[in-house]
Order: sequence, then C-alpha cells, then structure tokens
Amino acid sequence: MPIEQQPRHLTATDLAERWQVPARTLGQWRYEGRGPAYVKIGGAVRYRLTDVEAYENEHMVGVR
Repeated sequence: MPIEQQPRHLTATDLAERWQVPARTLGQWRYEGRGPAYVKIGGAVRYRLTDVEAYENEHMVGVR
C-alpha cells in the first residue's frame, strides 16, 4: 500500500491481524500496561501507526 494511503491509526483488530495474535492478547497487554502506546477516545482504542512501528523496532531481535 502506498505510504499516503496507509492508515495513521490501527484498531485492536487491525493490530492483531498485523501481528497474528488474538485481539484479546492486546486487551490483556493494555490492562497490564504492556505493549505499544494507544489512544482511547470514547471507549474506542486506536494505535498510532508510528507508535506500533516504534514498538516493533524496540523489540527487534538479532538485528543491530
């Protein structure tokens, strides 16, 4: 997908699909204070794509 068409925010379902984990895992991580930063507005949870990518980079294994 071209950069200008990429979403700036992901839903928990979007992120779960991206990482191939159950959406419930992301909910548990939020409860425990783990995982990437997120925004909660009116009960809706959204992850900024920049925060997701930063989290992925912070957890890179074996690459320097």
